[in-house]
Amino acid sequence: MIRLLLVDDEREIVDWLYDLFQGVEDLELDVYKALSGYEALDILDRTKVDVVVSDIRMPGLGGLQLLERIRSRWPACRVIFLTGYNEFDYVYTAIKYEGVGYLLKTEDDEVIVGQVRKAIAELEQSSQDRDMMEKVRQYMELAIPSLQREVIKHFILDPD
Repeated sequence: MIRLLLVDDEREIVDWLYDLFQGVEDLELDVYKALSGYEALDILDRTKVDVVVSDIRMPGLGGLQLLERIRSRWPACRVIFLTGYNEFDYVYTAIKYEGVGYLLKTEDDEVIVGQVRKAIAELEQSSQDRDMMEKVRQYMELAIPSLQREVIKHFILDPD
């Protein structure tokens, strides 16, 4: 199950997003709501969140500050900024981070859901990559003693 956190200082936006993602039947989502960056941090302190959809401009703890805190606690978490502002400074700062997307609140529901689907696919690929690397590490650990024996045997039989 994917944990999705929705963060916006406007209750209507959070409720709209919550209803939107509750209606996406093919995704197994556990959806949380927060009405401020600080409320989001409280949730992040209690549970690991996979994807965060957050307003970038909020009073108090803004989206970019929240992103920094998320990265320090959950580096694999994907963050999607959803904002009513099309300002280059915010976009530029947000997209410098890996695993961060940026959408305008005026986008169609399908576009927003599509961005979350993309974030989930990235998480799944990252998990598969980690699993593959762990398998490679295990195989290497198993192979090293055999390789060591072969090298020693080679030097004993042919020291030159």
